Amino acid sequence: MGWLDALIKWLYKALMPSQDHITEIRLDVPMETLPEPTVEAPKLPSKREKLYNVAYACLGIDMAPTQDYVGCAEAVSFVMKKAGVPGLPKSGILSTFELDKWMAKNLTRVNTPEFGDVAMFPTGTGNGSIRGHVFIVGKHKWMSNNSNTTLWDDHWKGAEALAYYQKKGGINARYYRWV
Repeated sequence: MGWLDALIKWLYKALMPSQDHITEIRLDVPMETLPEPTVEAPKLPSKREKLYNVAYACLGIDMAPTQDYVGCAEAVSFVMKKAGVPGLPKSGILSTFELDKWMAKNLTRVNTPEFGDVAMFPTGTGNGSIRGHVFIVGKHKWMSNNSNTTLWDDHWKGAEALAYYQKKGGINARYYRWV
């Protein structure tokens, strides 16, 4: 080994201390005999994760352009459109009852929600004491239109929503996933 090879080897070891598992650097091996490096493609987010990411990015934005009070279905339908969910009408869907029917045909119903799923409490399916609501399930809170501020918000915890809509309103939760 020449002095230049020894210097390169010494510099490499001095500058790359985390590479202790490399015991020898061989500079005399032809490139064509070296194994091809294996590179794994980056993992793309699932559709559910993509919906969550878009919903989270929309926090603080008016996502229900025609509805302020009770604009949850319109807001969720526009967040889903923004995420790329196909087949939604250009004008959005304005009622939880109609949005639930659309989801039943176009998304997959699941029993246990994960972040990025849709939690649906359709109006007209409970005891009539309250209106329904729809959310995108978040990692810590559920996201939806906030009628008090008219902005997309994460102002509900899942347990609070279940207690209010299921227990008080008699509206059973339906969970949908974009797959």
